Amino acid sequence: MSIERKSTLVAIIVSIILAIAKVTVGILSGSVAVIASALDSVMDMFVSVFNNIALKISESSPDKRFNYGKDKIEGLAALFEGLIIIASDLCNGFFYNYGGCISCFFKLYSKKNRQFGYKIRFASL
Repeated sequence: MSIERKSTLVAIIVSIILAIAKVTVGILSGSVAVIASALDSVMDMFVSVFNNIALKISESSPDKRFNYGKDKIEGLAALFEGLIIIASDLCNGFFYNYGGCISCFFKLYSKKNRQFGYKIRFASL
């Protein structure tokens, strides 16, 4: 197994540990931002799994169908990773703003904190 594949396995393990820790802290603290960060760690884990598979395929030797090997799949994996990062950021931004707006509109905080929350929410949109 190559060093690149070993590094993706380490990334998968670390992402799982981080996601579990962030979900636990997010639930205990009630923080929407920490839960959104946990979702980001889960997405990182899926990207690392995909990269591990892509590296395994790209390391295979040339055959009759692919005379020069399958190295180009690494570029496709990079494209996929970029699309997942964009989707993850859009989802996290939506959930963060949605949770914050719900908290503000249902008056879960004091008036002073709500006014500050409104400013932060609208600035982040």
